[in-house]
Order: sequence, then C-alpha cells, then structure tokens
Amino acid sequence: MGPKAKTGVKRFAEPGYGYTIEYPVAWKMSKPASMATMFSGREGTPDYAAIVGIQNIAPLGAKSPNEAAKRALNQLKASLGNAVRNFTVLENRDWPYVRQATTLMGRQLLMSYKHAGVVFQKRMIVLPRFEGTVVHVWSYTAPRTLYASLHPKAERILRSWIILTEARK
Repeated sequence: MGPKAKTGVKRFAEPGYGYTIEYPVAWKMSKPASMATMFSGREGTPDYAAIVGIQNIAPLGAKSPNEAAKRALNQLKASLGNAVRNFTVLENRDWPYVRQATTLMGRQLLMSYKHAGVVFQKRMIVLPRFEGTVVHVWSYTAPRTLYASLHPKAERILRSWIILTEARK
C-alpha cells in the first residue's frame, strides 16, 4: 500500500497544531477560527448533522497543564450554557488518553442542550498537554435523534487522534 495507511481517510497534520487526526475522506475540513478545526459530512448527506471539532485553548492565568484544563473546561461550559437553552451535563468523568507510550489524563463531558428548537448532544474531551498551558478540546456534536447513529464515525476520528510531543517535531 502507498503512503496512506488506511483507505477512506484523510489526515490532518498541520504544523503548530500539536496533533494529527484522520477523518473520513467524504467529509470536509474547515477552520472556523485560529487553532480550531472542524470536520463534518458534506451537505445533503446524513453525516452533515455530525460535527467533530478540535480547538486549542490557552486559558489566561493558568500556571500548569492541569490548571489550564480546569479553566478551559469551566470557560467552555459557561459559554455554552449562556448560548443555549436547557443546558444539562449528563456525564462528567476522567478520560485517559493512551497511545503507545503516551498517557495523558483528560476530562470527558456529555451534554444536552436545545438550540434553534433542536435538542443536541455534545461529547467534549478536554485534554491538557504534558507541559505548558495549551489545552486540546475535542468535541462531537449532533442532534440527539442522530447522535447514536453517527457516533461510531466520531469515535473512529477520536481513536486516530495523536497528540504530538515536542520531541517528534
């Protein structure tokens, strides 16, 4: 096989983002803001309802990776809670990132909310790096009625997520 390890996937690996990730070849990638990447199915396909996003956040005043993760989590919860209706946190637990010799401890939230008359579910993982105060935030959002059926694709994208350590640059 050629340079692509798996067929049917594209790889996002831009310098400076601190990670690589694979997404379905039929999906599109966009950058809505600086250090933010979004992946979604194309318009007119069922996958259009799914949005996988990754955002790098460096919270002001954070002194350590763990403090940065806590602050980022609180900021994100507060801003989402203010922007939508019926905001509920359904789950809030540790989420271990384990790849080869790399282990990082993140936090996973499952949330439900109403926006523009539609009930959405959002899974969000807040992952600090080994050092520094940049936090990676991975999320998967879909209307509640489609969340379970689109979840396996989001999960595959999540499993392909590789956090780059400084030495690998």
